[in-house]
Amino acid sequence: MKGSSPDFDATVVNRVLNEGGTITGKNVMNGLSGGFGTGGAIGDYGRPLNPHNHDHVTGGSSAGSAAAVAAQEVDISFGGDQGGSIRIPAAFSGIVGHKPTFGLLSHFGIGFGSDQSIDYTGPMARTVEDAAAALQATAGYDPNDPRQNRDVPDTIDVFERSFKTVYLDCV
Repeated sequence: MKGSSPDFDATVVNRVLNEGGTITGKNVMNGLSGGFGTGGAIGDYGRPLNPHNHDHVTGGSSAGSAAAVAAQEVDISFGGDQGGSIRIPAAFSGIVGHKPTFGLLSHFGIGFGSDQSIDYTGPMARTVEDAAAALQATAGYDPNDPRQNRDVPDTIDVFERSFKTVYLDCV
C-alpha cells in the first residue's frame, strides 16, 4: 500500500471538512487495523509512544490516534473499533473514546481489510463534550453506506440537562 492515495475522501473526512475542521494527517496503526490485544499498535513507523509515560503502551489499533489527542497534537481524532480499538487506547491514554451505535457514522471510504459487519468508526477527544461535538458533526445518514437505516439523535442536548445523581452499573 506504500504510495497509495485514495481517489476520494471518506464521508467522515468530508463532514469534518464541511464543519471547518482541518485534517492534520494519518496516525500509526497496525497493518489493516489488526490491533488485537493491548500491546499497542506496531505499524510501519514503530509503536506510538504513550505521551504520559513512554514506557507504557497506548493499546489497540487506534493507538496513534489516542496518543495524538493525549499529547495535544490534535483536538479530535477518529479511530476504528471492532473489539476495543477505540476504547482501550483512549483508556490507556487518559482521553475519551466513543464507540457509537452501529451505523451511526458512515463507514463509506473506511475499512480496507476490516470486517464491515462489526467495524465502528468513532471520535477520540480530551473531553466528553468534544467527543460528542465530533460525533454530532460527523454522524448522519449517508446513501453510500448500506449499513445505515436510522435518524441521528442530538448528542449535544444531553449536556444542557443537569443531573443530581448518575449511577453507573459497572465501571
